[in-house]
Amino acid sequence: MTSNTPLISVVLPVYNGQRFLGDTLASISAQQRDDVEVVIVDDGSSDDSWDIITRWTSAQPFAVRTIRKPTNYGVCAALVDATAVARGRFIAQIGHDDVWLPGHLNALADALERHPGASAAFADVTYIDADGMPANVKIFSHDKLRTSTRAELFAELLSGNFLCAPASMFRRDHFRQSFWGVSNERLQDFELWLNLLFEGSFVGSEASTCLYRVHANNLSSGSAMRRQSEYELLATLTRVLLSERFGRFYRSIEAPEERVAFLDNAHARLLNVTEYAPAIRTLHSMLLENLVALEEVWPARINALRAELALRLGMFRKYLAISKTYPAHYAESLPHIPYLVRVHDKVTGPFEALVEAGVFRDGTGVDLVRSGTVYFFACSEDEVEAHMKYASFAEAVARRRVIIFNAQATRTVEAGFALVGNAGVDHGLIDKIFRFFEEDHGSFQVHAEWRRMETPQQRTLLRRLYHRSGAFVPARYRPAVAAGVRRLLRRR
Repeated sequence: MTSNTPLISVVLPVYNGQRFLGDTLASISAQQRDDVEVVIVDDGSSDDSWDIITRWTSAQPFAVRTIRKPTNYGVCAALVDATAVARGRFIAQIGHDDVWLPGHLNALADALERHPGASAAFADVTYIDADGMPANVKIFSHDKLRTSTRAELFAELLSGNFLCAPASMFRRDHFRQSFWGVSNERLQDFELWLNLLFEGSFVGSEASTCLYRVHANNLSSGSAMRRQSEYELLATLTRVLLSERFGRFYRSIEAPEERVAFLDNAHARLLNVTEYAPAIRTLHSMLLENLVALEEVWPARINALRAELALRLGMFRKYLAISKTYPAHYAESLPHIPYLVRVHDKVTGPFEALVEAGVFRDGTGVDLVRSGTVYFFACSEDEVEAHMKYASFAEAVARRRVIIFNAQATRTVEAGFALVGNAGVDHGLIDKIFRFFEEDHGSFQVHAEWRRMETPQQRTLLRRLYHRSGAFVPARYRPAVAAGVRRLLRRR
């Protein structure tokens, strides 16, 4: 660093920020450091933002570099432009509606100086409303910086961003322009954090010096730009999790038990995310396949997670292929394997063998009705008609959820699947049953998701599905759909 090189570069993207911009610029001036440069990008503002910027710039004792763009290209492009010309060892970003208290930059720079292995530092956040008054909200969780290891923090971030950009400072030598993503208008900071964690740890300054302004323009409903958010989340996680840098990060966790803990944590977080963006399930499966090649101590644990995910995706034969290559069955711990229930204690047939092979879980003694668990009945061919008088069995027949033992041939039947009397439970038979699952039932994941529907809007969707089932569901499945939705509505 020469005498002309600043220690800190402050980057400020602005778009139509005249209402709050004066407060933001004043808070930058109040930092009272002479080793600072400020890079401001006016991203095609149509209000008085540029005039406010030029008046403020002329009165500052430190270097201010301004870029005025002819049209609005978005915050990601503005940050790319600003950081491309930033010269400081450390980079701090602030929004045009946020405020820093005096000493903010000092605290973050000191934190990075004290922790040479850290790639970023964060201040604590206080929330204010449009009028600068305290706002009773909580958006970010910087307390996790003090309680989580680097690997834990990375895994927790996979569920979504909980770190505040205007409260951050990061090292320029740990940063690349690609860390912002590609046209990443919703999740550029999220992608930045994941990439910076590849480079080093995160630390907190232990001071609440960032005022984050909450107002109508920076809050959106859950459905606003939903498709774009889902796409950017998938694109971000694909770039990050399938990169060589992630592989190096994973191998850098030296203790095998810590790698397993990270793996389980990341797996659970990604499962949560797939409820918001289902396309991530495929990415999740690809990630686990990549990790099998990297893990020398615990490959069986990764394959257990692969098996679970295959079932969640309705890929029962993929689950079978995994268990063939890595002989272990995980059915008892996998919620997407259905239960098998004898209609009475004297049912003969390969019941235990099917459970042992991981095709079903033993439903004996399980409260199936209250739990809403997916289950099949097991009985002999000549007992089907006799049990139709029971409502639960009749419903299972309508939904093709009966496994018939001692049948004339192994094949799909109207009630479900039939097994010949001397059927041996081998991979060939399991493949046929799993083919039946995939073609007639798909993934059993959907039933667990429906049972979690708690809001009036979700229940309304269920009722619409019930009333429209005759319109878009193939005729053979209409009774099953109607019966299933009726049961779900009764529980509500």
